[in-house]
This record gives sequence, C-alpha cells and structure tokens, in this order.
Amino acid sequence: MNITTNKQNTANATAIGLIAESLIQSKFTQLSHKAAKTLKVDGFRKGKVPLRIVQSRFGNQLMQDTEQELIKEFIDKAIKNLDITEQQLLGKPTFLKYNKEDKGIDIEIRFAMRPNIDISHINQNVPTFDMPTTNDEEIEQRLQNLAKKFGTNKNVTRVVQMGDIVLIDFEGFISGVAFEGGKAQGYTLEIGSNSFISGFEEQIVGMHNGAEKDIHVTFPQDYNAPHLAGKDAVFHIKLHQVQERESIAIDDELAKKVLTEEENPTLELLKERIKDQIINEKKSKLYNDELKEKLAISLADALSFDIPENIIEQEIDMLFRDEVNSLTQQELEALENNTEEIKKRREKYRADAQKSVKLTLIIDAIAQEKKISISNQELWQRLYIEALSLRQDPKILLEYYQKNGILPAFQMAILEDKVLTFLLDENNKKEEK
Repeated sequence: MNITTNKQNTANATAIGLIAESLIQSKFTQLSHKAAKTLKVDGFRKGKVPLRIVQSRFGNQLMQDTEQELIKEFIDKAIKNLDITEQQLLGKPTFLKYNKEDKGIDIEIRFAMRPNIDISHINQNVPTFDMPTTNDEEIEQRLQNLAKKFGTNKNVTRVVQMGDIVLIDFEGFISGVAFEGGKAQGYTLEIGSNSFISGFEEQIVGMHNGAEKDIHVTFPQDYNAPHLAGKDAVFHIKLHQVQERESIAIDDELAKKVLTEEENPTLELLKERIKDQIINEKKSKLYNDELKEKLAISLADALSFDIPENIIEQEIDMLFRDEVNSLTQQELEALENNTEEIKKRREKYRADAQKSVKLTLIIDAIAQEKKISISNQELWQRLYIEALSLRQDPKILLEYYQKNGILPAFQMAILEDKVLTFLLDENNKKEEK
C-alpha cells in the first residue's frame, strides 16, 4: 500500500495513494475464508461451506467489508506517516478522491488537525468594565413584586392589565398553517413575565373575559427552533379568565416565604439577597448584550493560527443546508439542476464559517487550558430552560437534537458562554484587586 502524505500546515494534511487490486483480492479472499468458518448455509455443515458459495451469496457484503478494512489500514498508515496522534485529529477524514479502477482504488484524503493556539496573552483582549450597582428604589420595587407574587389571586371582570394572570387557549400559525408546539389550552400566563416571545403578552393587554383575538408576532432570527426562527406568526387567542394578585405585607414573614433554606430569614437578609440578585442580573445583561460579543470578536481578531479546511467545509454545509431547508418547493425545483447557483449560494457562507470555526477552536483551547467543561447536569438544565421557552417536553427536545445532530452545537454554545463568562469574571476580579 503506497501512500504519500503531506502536511500543508499545523491544521491540514493530505494522504494520496493506491490500494492495489492484488491487495483488494487478497483481503477479499482472507475475509471469505474467515466467513466460511462461521456462516450457516442450508445444505452444508457449519465451517464446511465451499468458498465459491460464500463468495457467490455474500460477495457484495464481503467486498464492502474488504474496502472498509483496507481504508482503515490506509488511514492508520497515513496518520503514522504524518507523525500525528488520533487525539490531534478533528472530526473524520474527508475523501477528496475515491476512484475504483482496474489497478485498484485511487484515494486522496484530507485530515483536519487541532492547531496550536497561543492563548498566553488573551487577558489583553478582555474588555474592561464597571461592575453594575443597585439602589434602594430598585430593591424596594423588587420587594413589592415579591409581596405581590406571594399574595392571593382574585378574579376580576375588567380588561387585562400588565401584571395580571390570565387563563388562555392559543394556537399559532405560520402562513396559515399550524406549527408543532404552538398550541395549548387552559394555559396560565402572567402578563409581563416575558415568558413568550416579544409582543405576545403585550397584545393580550386590553382583552376581556371571553374575548378572542389574533395577535401577530415575529420569532427572533436567533430563535432556537430553526424552523421558526425569523418567521412571522399569527396566534389565535381565547381569554377565559383574568386575575390580579393582592400583595402581602413586606416584613419578616415575607422573608420566610422567600428564603426557605435560610435558618433565620429576616427582611434585612432578604434585602441583601435581592441586592446581590439585581447586581448579578445587571452583570449578566451587560455580559450578554455587550461584553461577550466584544470579547469574542477581540479574541478572533487577535489570535492567528491555521484553520482546518475540513471543519470549515462542514460548517459551510450546515449553513447552506439551513438555507435550503427554508426554501419553498418552487425555489428548490429552480435550484435543483443549477449547479453554478448552488456553488454560488454555498460559497457565500465561507467567511461566516471561517469566523465561526476559528472562534470555536479558540474557545476549545481556552476551555482545555482553564479546565472548563460542561457537566451533564448543566447540559440538562440548559436543555430544560430551552424546552420551557419552546413549550416542549425536555426529553423530546433532547431526542430531536440528538437525531438531527444539533446537540454538539448546543453543547458548544453552552461552553462558549461559560468560557467567555469565566474570562470576564476573572478580569473583573483582577480589576477589583
């Protein structure tokens, strides 16, 4: 088995070679003899099936097994020649050429490798910021909200106002067609809780008991259900009941209801907890709305390294596939036989794919260096929150992500969020010192 290998750079390598026909036939015969010892064929004793019968009945499968074993040997030898380990490889090798000829199988394979990324100076790329603060007015407003939350509900006959609890039926439609997960009956919703996408709850304000209404919303472009992201939807709403909450007193008894795990909950302790909570919420908003994106861009711009072509091509395929899935049947038919247009549309994703892959590799390198990982509990918690936002069963959503190959990207998004948060927190601690 003659193989020529070449390392283009620290992230990309190729192997070119020929699996000779003589080697293929030798391996085919070897596997045929092996199969003859174990196969059961009517009219013959086990282990006594003639070789010609085995090859006649099972020849296609035996040839597939032959090629698979020889390809594995080819790849193993290529890796050895390149002097790399399997741990350095990213993803599966990509076949650039696989031609069956009279002389054998002509092969060219491209390998993607984990590049060397120098992250020793990444703290220089972490943006500086002032830690958020809070005040007595914000704390008091939060206390009033808690007093209302733990109060009792009473039915009212007026129209819906912000802060009310409503009992509704709803069903969502996109282009007049109902979509999965967009229907519920007897659903309890607090108006102003932002449990639904922007604009949904606000349009229920002003409705009265027994009223029906169509409300119009648009799913965010980054919505986690790809088939809904960016789509305009109409929800038909029927309102059954309106309730308002009567607040309880703001005192130590309220603290006991809220701080159930504290040994001696008091109103003062509750105020301290609320202060910490508000600051953390503001910090999280600052991180998510501004600093994480700024940090990600800064890291990607500052660090230079070789990027694996295989991974870029896979990312382009994924982005292009998302576009294809959003096309109408008429658009698909027009595109189907237009090779040049397909190439053009696919190629427009290259720059975005390169940025995405580069940032993913940076995050992975930092995560390994800082020993940051995602536990099963963290994954399940994020998946549970995701399912709640989509009004789906978490187990069903997990199965969907696994079946459609979305889970690795979901895990990577969690890891990216955790790494960027770590860097921002670490930098803030240094600033405080």
